[in-house]
Amino acid sequence: MKNIIIVLMIININLLYAQDQNDTFSFNNKEFRVGQICYIPMFVYTDYQFSKDDIVKHLRPLAIFIKQNAFLKLEIDVNYDEPATNEYVLNLSYHIMQLIRNYLNDSGINTDKIKFNYFGNTKPLVSHNLINKYIDKEIKNILYFVNCRIEVKIIDIEKN
Repeated sequence: MKNIIIVLMIININLLYAQDQNDTFSFNNKEFRVGQICYIPMFVYTDYQFSKDDIVKHLRPLAIFIKQNAFLKLEIDVNYDEPATNEYVLNLSYHIMQLIRNYLNDSGINTDKIKFNYFGNTKPLVSHNLINKYIDKEIKNILYFVNCRIEVKIIDIEKN
């Protein structure tokens, strides 16, 4: 049986400094203002491998956004969760972070000015206490799935 894990990518547009609070940033054909969240479609992780087609499909818009908004300082946080050891999910978060960094580098983006973090299951949106109250494995998997996310935060605008 194949192990299939779906990773939800969340883009959290959250400016700590803005030249103008009315500035909008276009991502995936939508306009976003300071503090709004953009969701990137999921990509699938099967048998401990990511589909290259899914990676390109879902990270390409992020790469385009970064290239078009090179003046933004970004932070990318990877959160991953499943019923496994803390070490395993932390390592998988690291692997996903490296995959994103490598994809962006290969797309011609200087990732030295992007701060990358990985947290494993240490920052769940749904607590493990709540997840463990459910007996149904399908419900548990859905709740773990909610905790799997990649957050991209705009932390500053470079001054000219």
